[in-house]
Amino acid sequence: MGKEKYSIEDYLKVKSAFGCSFSLDGKTVAVTSNLTGTQQIYLIPTEGGSLRQLTDYKDSLSIAAFSRTKDEMVFGMSSGGGENTQLYLLDVPTGAVTPLTDNPKYQFRFGAWSRDGKYISYSSNERNGVDFDVYVRDMQSGAVRMVLSIGGSCSPVGFSPLGIFLGVIKTHVFSVNNDLYLVSLADGAVSCVTSHEGNATYSGAAWLPDESKLFLITDEGREYNGLASYDMRTKKRGYILTPDTD
Repeated sequence: MGKEKYSIEDYLKVKSAFGCSFSLDGKTVAVTSNLTGTQQIYLIPTEGGSLRQLTDYKDSLSIAAFSRTKDEMVFGMSSGGGENTQLYLLDVPTGAVTPLTDNPKYQFRFGAWSRDGKYISYSSNERNGVDFDVYVRDMQSGAVRMVLSIGGSCSPVGFSPLGIFLGVIKTHVFSVNNDLYLVSLADGAVSCVTSHEGNATYSGAAWLPDESKLFLITDEGREYNGLASYDMRTKKRGYILTPDTD
């Protein structure tokens, strides 16, 4: 049987879908897909069914993240295929779009919604065009405050359940070495919870409801990723699941 030959055009026509964000009622999932040629937002019932296209821009969208409390979502889009993504708020029932950032000279990277839906986090190189600082935006008043500015590339990964902390990943060497920091949103105190030697990667920050412990994925001291926990009181961390695959 002969080997099939594919052209570059064939590969460019491959369709894909990214992300997975559940609506407030849990009945719908938002994804971005290039079915029309550019990444747009689609909704699909969690029980399965037909895709419903929600946006139709000439530029590709990078993320779609539902609020935890309202039928609205944040999405990212850059003009002309550039890298300087801006953030927008989409009211799902009406389709109304509100810009959340408006400085196309710089990049804005969405982080997460707070559980009460009052805040979002994101990072941006707006301060000097190089370093990615971390910001929190009050979604009701529109007030924005910088909560972390330690240089380098920092990305918020999630608010703690009670809104006391914001988890932030700082990348030292892309895909090889990073650290997880916790920012106290009340007083701005910053702590690194993954101090280590050599290269290691950490991702995620998922707390217990009472914020007594958080969980993260890491390959520290291992060939494969494992699941680790960090005790917020004792400041100790350790593996709780170490599979022989990632």
